[in-house]
Amino acid sequence: MKWTIGLVATAVAALGTVAPANAQMPAPRYVKRAVYVRIHWDRSFFEYWNNKGTSTAQMNTMLRGYFDAARADYLNNASLHNIDLFLLEDFDRATGPMSSYRDSAPQVGGDVRLIDAMRARLQTGNVNKTTPNGTTHLLGRTVNWVFVHGNFGGLGGKADSIRGLSTADANVFISTGTGDLTAGGRYFPLVEQRADIIQETLEHETGHLFGGEHGGRNELADCPGPGRYELMCSGFTPVQRRFGSANFQRVTNVMKGTLGRCNSAFTSANSCANAVSTECSKILDYTQIQPCIDSMVASTCQDICTTTQKTARVVVNSLPTYIGSGVVVAAGPAQ
Repeated sequence: MKWTIGLVATAVAALGTVAPANAQMPAPRYVKRAVYVRIHWDRSFFEYWNNKGTSTAQMNTMLRGYFDAARADYLNNASLHNIDLFLLEDFDRATGPMSSYRDSAPQVGGDVRLIDAMRARLQTGNVNKTTPNGTTHLLGRTVNWVFVHGNFGGLGGKADSIRGLSTADANVFISTGTGDLTAGGRYFPLVEQRADIIQETLEHETGHLFGGEHGGRNELADCPGPGRYELMCSGFTPVQRRFGSANFQRVTNVMKGTLGRCNSAFTSANSCANAVSTECSKILDYTQIQPCIDSMVASTCQDICTTTQKTARVVVNSLPTYIGSGVVVAAGPAQ
């Protein structure tokens, strides 16, 4: 659920892997559900970068850059569930709900106090949109990213909780600083963290909100050997932009339960079953036709989108990258 300062901490199940290779159905398509992000900074972030001569506009540009990179990594990436991040810029960070927060001694328990403050000051929840016919669609959930600059409990970042996307406290913090600690009898002053590690920390902590874990008993499935350290593994940089097989399933459960993803490749479960039968009937060994149908219907014809859900997909795809005030109904930051 966290990265240690200075240390950076997919197998998608192939469609029909138990069926003969010559009876491959098209991979199920899923409605892309959005995750709406609000970016904040605390006083430690503002003071550090302001003292360096960085303007507020430049700070916003910096954070927009981290957002754009995270969005690119999660978007159209099957191993990261094709999650579409949208930036909600409907408040002023310089006067926002976290802008006045300042911890005078963050090294000792600062991460806990910061998370508590985020819970008290920020809101997360559903993002809805009402179409002209009066139907209200759930488009996604909101999350908060809070940027700080300091040693908060010895961590470079932390998520409020694993699987937090479906909760009221879907928050993470990320520090742009590293150091201000003693290790092996030597003191390391606070310095700027490398930008690539900040990026990995941000995407790693966000992965926790989506259900990703560090591994534990599934370490081999999550981190399968040298050179393949996935997004939720720690200790190597750069990491692969993927969820290992165990984390892929964990995130699948959160996405389906929270964002209601559904299979939009077919108009109905019956049309899907018919398509499966057509493909499997091409197998020359007739003894394999029914096993092919049974296995591929089970793996392919699940969670077929309803008409309402398909309409919601059109609504999602019509939204611009950056969402402004009044475009959607979203839980707003507490003031």
